[in-house]
Amino acid sequence: MASLSLVEEEAMATVNELPFAVDSIAISDALPRTDELIYINITTCEQKSYCLELTAHGWRVVSTRHDHLDEQPENKELSGRYFETAYQFLDVVSPAYRQRFGNKLIAELYKLSNDKEHSPPSERL
Repeated sequence: MASLSLVEEEAMATVNELPFAVDSIAISDALPRTDELIYINITTCEQKSYCLELTAHGWRVVSTRHDHLDEQPENKELSGRYFETAYQFLDVVSPAYRQRFGNKLIAELYKLSNDKEHSPPSERL
């Protein structure tokens, strides 16, 4: 079995991690894909669609439509900007993502706190 490139690994991890915070997310099957370039389609909870390019430079908006590359993007501020992570991108464009991320973090911290309280004293050290 061939190993995945770092770009492919990051894309797959993001697609597996982010469904809680977006309406939909998937790797594009329609656009070209290489070891150094992959496209991800995201629809935010606010029903805004994006096609993101992932390369070694980071994440970049290439269209406000899935499976599409815009030669003249509508939002030049977003299209010219690279984001380090998909999380950083969503933090900029989706208030609902910020809310869901915060809620998930609180739930995870609460779970950790409860697990620690109910563990034997020897495991609390």
